[in-house]
Amino acid sequence: MARKDTIHEAVKNALINDGWTITADPLIIDIGDTKVQVDLAAEKVIIAQKDKIEIIVEIKSFQQPSVIHSFYSAFGQYLAYRDALIEGEIDNKIYLAVSEETYERFDEVKFIKRRFAQYQIKLIVVDIEQEMITKWIE
Repeated sequence: MARKDTIHEAVKNALINDGWTITADPLIIDIGDTKVQVDLAAEKVIIAQKDKIEIIVEIKSFQQPSVIHSFYSAFGQYLAYRDALIEGEIDNKIYLAVSEETYERFDEVKFIKRRFAQYQIKLIVVDIEQEMITKWIE
């Protein structure tokens, strides 16, 4: 089993605090010739619509000294997991969860923000101390 990211529990708690139910920790996706492991799966019931939303979350702390090197890893994993969901015919949206501090570091490297926009990377920004979601970026 892969090692959990240092902000894993804070992100998980932030989702729970926001009304989400964790349905898998981790989520194993079997796509026939391989299996991939994504950090979390969660769902939230929307009472007014009598429906539920299901999401998948990859968590990254970007702790490498260079934000760009951390980006390479997170970006590659996110795209691979998104493709695995498509191949596995799983309709859930996938999000990359990062801390507020990491999200602010993206301002230092506009290249990263442009790639996120270009490839439509969905983000969850979390206040790690308060264990609270501060932004959903579609």
